[in-house]
Amino acid sequence: MKKILISLATILLLASNALAQTTTHDYVIVVLDGSGSMSERMQTSARTSIVKMEAAKNALKSVLQNIPEKTQVGILAFTNDRIWWVWKTGIVKSPDISTAIDRVNESGRTPLGSAIKAGADELMFYREQQLGYGRFQLVIVTDGEATDGSYMDDVTKEVRARRIRMDVIGVAMPGGAKHSLAAISDSYQSADNAQQLSDAVKRAINVENTKGVAGVDDFQILSGLPNEIAQAWLTEACKPAPNYPIGESPPHPKVARTSNDIPKAVAPQQMPVQPNQNIGDTPPPGCAVSFQ
Repeated sequence: MKKILISLATILLLASNALAQTTTHDYVIVVLDGSGSMSERMQTSARTSIVKMEAAKNALKSVLQNIPEKTQVGILAFTNDRIWWVWKTGIVKSPDISTAIDRVNESGRTPLGSAIKAGADELMFYREQQLGYGRFQLVIVTDGEATDGSYMDDVTKEVRARRIRMDVIGVAMPGGAKHSLAAISDSYQSADNAQQLSDAVKRAINVENTKGVAGVDDFQILSGLPNEIAQAWLTEACKPAPNYPIGESPPHPKVARTSNDIPKAVAPQQMPVQPNQNIGDTPPPGCAVSFQ
């Protein structure tokens, strides 16, 4: 019986992966810290320095020039106590991407929890459209701890439970400390100078594409396990991750999500996400938000 299950699962896996390779995209959402501390300087060499934000912009622009066309990218930033889309999720093979990134100016606090939720909700929308196939990844570039720390802790636990990959880069953290996100992220890199930051962004965005599903070798491992354990593993591996927005109840099975669901209305403790704006427009005005 177990061999039959393994054979069927392997056949279905190979067939679905073949389909996914021709019809799906990978999605990366970059969460860029635009808080006031990003105006501080970091080392470039033994004799020079650069503003952290400028180093982050340079790293992003360099990496995104060479990203595969299959990969769709969105960039979220929080500046002046608001969260807004620097770049609409989509293809980045455009000179406009550099112009958009350059418009980010550092100021305000660090609402990482709200920004991570907004990015994760966006990724889950596209994952639902692609039936779970593709790579869905958050890349977080930050130089400080969250000002919505308890909310961030709740959100990141849910991000892990939803199987969204989360890669974090700590930018010249005070005293060389690790960011608290290091304990829950899929990968964490410290970047204490501009070159390390550029290398870290490149490694984070170009991680190996695992397709988000178990591989054939994983199913072969089941052959040596007891039937009960093999069946439980197979059931869990084939179970789709939930894609409804973090903090909300599961939707009715017959209700399909649409593009109007991104971003969703936010709970009182969250920071609102500014809507996408066209390239060349000035960023939308900030909302009055009070933080504890």
